[in-house]
Amino acid sequence: MSLHGTTLVSGSWDQTLRVWDIVHGKCLHILAVKTWVSFVKFDGERVVFDGQAFAVNVWNVHTEECLHTLTGHTERINSLLFEPERDLVFSGNSGSIRVWDVRSASLGHS
Repeated sequence: MSLHGTTLVSGSWDQTLRVWDIVHGKCLHILAVKTWVSFVKFDGERVVFDGQAFAVNVWNVHTEECLHTLTGHTERINSLLFEPERDLVFSGNSGSIRVWDVRSASLGHS
């Protein structure tokens, strides 16, 4: 789960992301992302999450569209960090960390 202001995004093994208004306790959106989700990071507009294809996914929660699928890991992702101010995503698994530029969907460092 990831909180930004009064909006929370949760991911699930049922292959959805849910966008919640925590003040009113209501689900605002359900995004069918077609992969299970275990790590979620949210900046108020974009949500970054892992998936079963060893990929990092970037979606716009307002338009409900996939912006990027960042591939390159050869194992399941164990950790995820999103730095929206710098448009960077850090993803890691055993023995590997990758740094992604979210705007260009390019791998910066590995």
